[in-house]
Formats: sequence, structure tokens, C-alpha cells
Amino acid sequence: MAGTVRCQVDGALARVTLEHAGRLNAISVAMWRELARMFAELARDDRVRCIVVRGAGGNFAAGADISEFPDVRHDE
Repeated sequence: MAGTVRCQVDGALARVTLEHAGRLNAISVAMWRELARMFAELARDDRVRCIVVRGAGGNFAAGADISEFPDVRHDE
């Protein structure tokens, strides 16, 4: 599982939730891509004035999902 990014817009407030169970919400490459897409969409929404980014399960994010590094990093 690569994790998920969810968004809920309620009036002027958007809540973006990072969820990567078992990995302290570490952000996978798929999640980074979804965040970029989601923030571009939110930027076009004239209703949104505030974006709160949070992690599911009481953890914000452990950073990048390093389990993907052997496959996605090419700086050896």
C-alpha cells in the first residue's frame, strides 16, 4: 500500500489528511504526486482560504517513505 491523501473542503477551509498506516504517515512518491495535484486544484478554488494538513491516527508524517528509495532514488 502506497498511502493515501484525502481532502475535505468545508466552506473556506480545506483539510488535507495524510494516511499511510503502519508507516507513521510517511509520504510515498504516489502521495507526493497526489499532494501536488490536490494543492493545484485547491489553488484554483476561490472558496478556499485556509488549508490544514494533518496526519491520520495522531501522527503528522515521518517524512519520506524511505522503503521506496532503492526504486525511486537514482543518486548512487
